[in-house]
Amino acid sequence: MNPMEMRKLLSAILRLNRELLRAQEESRRWRAGAYRVSSGLSFSLRQARLSSDCRHERALLESDASAFEEREILSELKKLREELTPHLQALPPTLERSALRYRYLEGMSCEQIARQLHYSRAHVYRMLQAGEKALEEKGI
Repeated sequence: MNPMEMRKLLSAILRLNRELLRAQEESRRWRAGAYRVSSGLSFSLRQARLSSDCRHERALLESDASAFEEREILSELKKLREELTPHLQALPPTLERSALRYRYLEGMSCEQIARQLHYSRAHVYRMLQAGEKALEEKGI
């Protein structure tokens, strides 16, 4: 894989991680039971399932669409992570490789990685850059 393809793969994984977080938050709000639709109607999904109001039906459809979107993003993310895994395993076991694994395979933020590895966020950022550079240099 050439360096440009590797950068595109890493960028796609980061984008999908962000989309997944947004979709999970949306699904979480729906599952929490209360949601306000654009018409200003506030209700619980339980109420919507028992009602014949078309606004409630729309909310149920939106809830199902949100869950479907989350599943689709997870599916695509799984494919990209599987594509990246052998490239990361080809790197020597270093902190940079660990940081890359946390970031791209587990979807952790720099702050979460910093807490996990007990380093500053700035140092984690530098480790990620060094790891990405190592991936590109190896032509992996």
